[in-house]
Amino acid sequence: IDLKSLLSNTASVPPYNSINEYVTVPTFQKDLKNQRKEFAAWLLQKPGLNPKRERKMIESVAGYTIAASMLEKASGTTWEKLVEEYVSKPLNISIKYGWPLKISEKQPAGHWSRYGSMSAEIADTWVKVYPPAIPAADINISIHDYVKFLQANLKGLRGGKTLLTKKTLDLIHFGIMDYAFGWDNGAVGPDRVSSHTGQSFLFASYVELIPEKNLGVLVVCNYGESMGKAGVINLGRILREYFLTNNTKP
Repeated sequence: IDLKSLLSNTASVPPYNSINEYVTVPTFQKDLKNQRKEFAAWLLQKPGLNPKRERKMIESVAGYTIAASMLEKASGTTWEKLVEEYVSKPLNISIKYGWPLKISEKQPAGHWSRYGSMSAEIADTWVKVYPPAIPAADINISIHDYVKFLQANLKGLRGGKTLLTKKTLDLIHFGIMDYAFGWDNGAVGPDRVSSHTGQSFLFASYVELIPEKNLGVLVVCNYGESMGKAGVINLGRILREYFLTNNTKP
């Protein structure tokens, strides 16, 4: 297992994308950095994880948690501080953790259907992301700041000056066919398309970036289950087709 296989979801690490999968995970103590390290060590020693296993694409929250722990070991600091130093400060954006409603009552509540019908979760809901998995599934950011982050990616993919070089961004978005490092990729006619569907129990998001058209589409909603995810994906694709067909800038 290396960083490339973890970020491209080809390390064959179990998903840990649902709450039920964490029932058998032991409780790890100390700070989050040590919890991530101990979770990674525990997971990588489970039966069935061996060098000869099939390296197929499996979307894995656990894989990204291990990747974060690797970056912490290499840098000597926490993942949260790395995000602050290399993303938040340079782009002048605010990145927080946990459900938005927990941070402010003015923020939207997340929804799901575990109680029979779609319902909103309270600020102090029992539905929480497993603490070591925060890097993979527990970031929250305003739409305004998320757009700034996506604009930086789009600008760099077009060869403009931003945090990363065009070569690095091409690797992240298009370096591996179909799914590179956190981004799905494909094409619409002659134009490359990079997309990402957000993972969350209570929220859904969908992004498309089309560098050759200088076009980005972002759709979000506060319903995290299949209908919410299908809704943001379908609306995102409808918007993309509208702007491409009408040659209109959003």
